[in-house]
Amino acid sequence: MTLDLASIIAQAATESVNMSEASTGGGGGATPPNEGVCIATVVGYIELGLRVRKGHKGAADRKARRARFILELSGGKNPHVLTEGENPIKIAKRININVWLPAAGKQPNDKSALYKVMSAFNHAKDPAIKIPAQLIGKHAKVVVAHEKFTNEQGDEVIYGSVGDPVNGFRITPPQIDLTDEDGVPTGEVRIIPAPEVISPTRCFLWEYASKAMWDSLFIDGEYEAVEAKDGKPGKPAKTKNVIQEELKTALDWVGSPMQSILADGGELDVAELVDSTPAAGTTSAEDPLAGLL
Repeated sequence: MTLDLASIIAQAATESVNMSEASTGGGGGATPPNEGVCIATVVGYIELGLRVRKGHKGAADRKARRARFILELSGGKNPHVLTEGENPIKIAKRININVWLPAAGKQPNDKSALYKVMSAFNHAKDPAIKIPAQLIGKHAKVVVAHEKFTNEQGDEVIYGSVGDPVNGFRITPPQIDLTDEDGVPTGEVRIIPAPEVISPTRCFLWEYASKAMWDSLFIDGEYEAVEAKDGKPGKPAKTKNVIQEELKTALDWVGSPMQSILADGGELDVAELVDSTPAAGTTSAEDPLAGLL
């Protein structure tokens, strides 16, 4: 089954509010990516449905639409790496940015994460980019830093971040400011070309849901169970298919376009779905930041 992403996104952009413009006012267990400068390419945009948004500074909780950008990292401090073994494959680190979406028919606030991420990746200010899904394939220069939180099991989890709307996103145009032999800026820049992308494209638009979009979210396999050790409780085996399962927890899942499609039956088409690309090797020449930092 082929995901006709371009035509679906084009239809959504034509029929949707322009979210590249803003309204003013208002105020897991994986090894994290390395801290430092690298390139980030948007490889996914997933609308997660209606969720409970916790009130800020005593405000009441409310329901709002949630979405996620998936960024593949490459070059600099986070180059693609080759796995060991007889049939090595190239793998990449990824970072998620979760954002709240405006109410249907409304534009995002100019202080919102959605507006700031869209502005950062649409650094060329292309007027044709009106909705978040149109950023898929766009790249930018980012600075990764480590953040921490404590999960429900009491474990400290470290994850990679490129900032937030309050403290600022560390996302800038994919370019290097040039200097002369004395280190004085010349006013010229060198553009960093679009890097190789090895992650699968994942896209899900809630109101434009299709079986092909749903299949693009599928992740095969299962995480193995973890035995209790050193006073810490064990963990049961669980599916890796976390994105599809997450969508099913949305407050508006029942009766949604995708839930209705699945209720009509049909088998998941996974024959073409892979999460990595075989590669013979990698060289510094494939690093989009090679020789630029």
